[in-house]
Amino acid sequence: MLKDIFISPQVFTEPTINPDNWRDIRDLLENIMNSGYLIGLRKKRWIRESNWNISKLEPKVKDRFLRIISTLKDRDRIVDHLLQDTILENETDWLSHINELHRKRNLHSIFSTHADQIIHGPDYLGDIIISEEYGLTGSQRFVLSSECIEAILTPFLSYARKITIVDPYFYIDLDRCESSLRMIANLLGERRGMHQVGSITIHCRSDESRKNNFHKTWANCIKDIKFTSGHKIEINCWRQKESSIKMHDRYLITNQAGLVSAAGTNVDDFQQSEWSIKKYGELQSVLIQYKENSSPFEFDYKICTDE
Repeated sequence: MLKDIFISPQVFTEPTINPDNWRDIRDLLENIMNSGYLIGLRKKRWIRESNWNISKLEPKVKDRFLRIISTLKDRDRIVDHLLQDTILENETDWLSHINELHRKRNLHSIFSTHADQIIHGPDYLGDIIISEEYGLTGSQRFVLSSECIEAILTPFLSYARKITIVDPYFYIDLDRCESSLRMIANLLGERRGMHQVGSITIHCRSDESRKNNFHKTWANCIKDIKFTSGHKIEINCWRQKESSIKMHDRYLITNQAGLVSAAGTNVDDFQQSEWSIKKYGELQSVLIQYKENSSPFEFDYKICTDE
């Protein structure tokens, strides 16, 4: 669902950018602001070289592209992937390294000034409906098998640093929830084998029957997952306030993007769920509901790996 793509900095040069195709490249980038991210290899280097090339374009095109690159940066939609002995002197070097990542696990798309069977040139965009290939296309229904969940979450979590799970019934004493949490921990910051430690925060509904009996079980589980993954993990339990809204919808929100899953993320081979990408501008309105001073719910208790 979330698409990982690469665009070489050399794409942002004339005559590759020209009066006939610059809007296609703009549309690609604007769609990725909502539905994907750019792998920059060396993020700062990619931004610096791309912006330098963009600065030489005509003013209208330059200003539009610079604003989009700035927005992608602000949303953490341009990510690092530092490879050993990374030499980036020309486009051939960039493509050599990105093809190495593509061999480890396919990127959704690669763009450069030279096209072949794997790599697209900008002209490719003129032959497709960009919004259908790269934009938000509505929800998709999947069976909640471990294979399907992993396929959805791999591109979503691989380059994220933190994830917030909002699910009223995400109780990790249940095998299906524990399996989901372990999968999420394995995928978070996976970076095609270059693992980065991050954090996992869970918000669920308080259940008095679990508060005493499962407190130790939950603590032992998340400590074990932290030991194997390195991620800091915390579980926050909330009670419904009288005459207030109910905790119902399920979300996965990272520092980059958000997903909505109608039936949650519990592994269940006999359950289907609709999945969709949450609009970026609405993510904070979800997260703010799980801060004590602004929550419509009443905070009950927390279990975390630092205890």
